[in-house]
Amino acid sequence: MTVNNTKNISKVIHQLDKQILRILSKKEIDERTLSTLTSIRIEYVQELNSIISSKNTRDMYDKKYWEPYRRNEL
Repeated sequence: MTVNNTKNISKVIHQLDKQILRILSKKEIDERTLSTLTSIRIEYVQELNSIISSKNTRDMYDKKYWEPYRRNEL
């Protein structure tokens, strides 16, 4: 589930980046649109970071991950 979410959110961020760059490349910049797109992008980046963080935490507490270390302690 998180892999799909991560990929989908990354795609949305990429599309937002492309749109922001298009706006910035124009001579006349629509600040309202730029501000809106930037704030949406920030929300998606925060969500992506949250998903990655939760996945890393889950992997850290995965019992299979720690099994080789437990064997070495004995």
